[in-house]
Formats: sequence, C-alpha cells, structure tokens
Amino acid sequence: MFQLLINDKEFADHNRQILQSWLTTWVPRCIAASRKLQPLWSQSDAKPWRFEDGLDRAKTRFSAILDDLNLDTPKELSQ
Repeated sequence: MFQLLINDKEFADHNRQILQSWLTTWVPRCIAASRKLQPLWSQSDAKPWRFEDGLDRAKTRFSAILDDLNLDTPKELSQ
C-alpha cells in the first residue's frame, strides 16, 4: 500500500510528506509504549529472548522497510 502512495505520479511528494509526518508523531509513541511492556516480557518462565533483543530486531526491520520506501528513519529507531 505504501509503495503505491509514494510512487504515485501526481501525489508522491504530498503522500511522502504525510507519511513522514505520521512517522514523526507515532514512532516515538510506539517506542515508549513498547518499553512499558518490558515488565511483562520479564515474567515469562521460558525466557526465549531478552526484551531489548526483540525490540532491536523490530526496530531494525522497521528501519529497513522505511529505507525501502525512501522515507527518513526517525531518530528514535536508532536509539
């Protein structure tokens, strides 16, 4: 869906600005919310992954998607 929006011949620049604005607003909120889930992660008896490892993997994947879409990666994804 995002590829269609950012590759639109007439509205690509406008769509990219909207997506970038959305990222600026929501990525910091999502990172903060995910960090608040960390105590739940620590309660598991199985301990499959550390919370930070899972969060880092998700942030890396999301950054790669944004790179593929030629969108700027919010600074919160590299912290």
